[in-house]
Amino acid sequence: MNGFIEKNKALLKIYCLVARAIGWSILLLGGVGIAILIVKLCKIGIGEGILIRGPLGIFQRSWFILMTTGLTALGVAQFIRYLFDEDYQGGWILRNGQKILWAFAFLVAWKGVSMVFVSVSRYGIRDSLLLVLSIALFNAGKLLVLIGLAQILRRVMLVIKESRTLV
Repeated sequence: MNGFIEKNKALLKIYCLVARAIGWSILLLGGVGIAILIVKLCKIGIGEGILIRGPLGIFQRSWFILMTTGLTALGVAQFIRYLFDEDYQGGWILRNGQKILWAFAFLVAWKGVSMVFVSVSRYGIRDSLLLVLSIALFNAGKLLVLIGLAQILRRVMLVIKESRTLV
């Protein structure tokens, strides 16, 4: 592993820089989406429903995906830097990466369950069966990926930390 890192140090630095730039850009877009949604809520009122149409509506509904993807990209950047920089201890996202991934998994489960309940209450169980099945399968896949990444991150960080002490 150390030989691979030494051979590809320049490339890893570029990957780290690109992942950091993409992560911050995506987080900024997510923040803009949240800000637009809050402005609309203030104009309409909190108790009223918001009708979101067109590309701007899709953008506003995507704030959660944007924020989680941005944080994940920043975590990847910190992990890459942790690989090639012996003195780097890891940023907050990397140090708490497992907890963050578990929180994302909880939020995915919460969102999936709420989408199922809304669908069943709006259309009935018979009419929304296909939608409920697709929501359940898609969110189950996301949950498995997030939980798996959390477990992998925990184990890989321990191995890297141990290999640094042996050198």
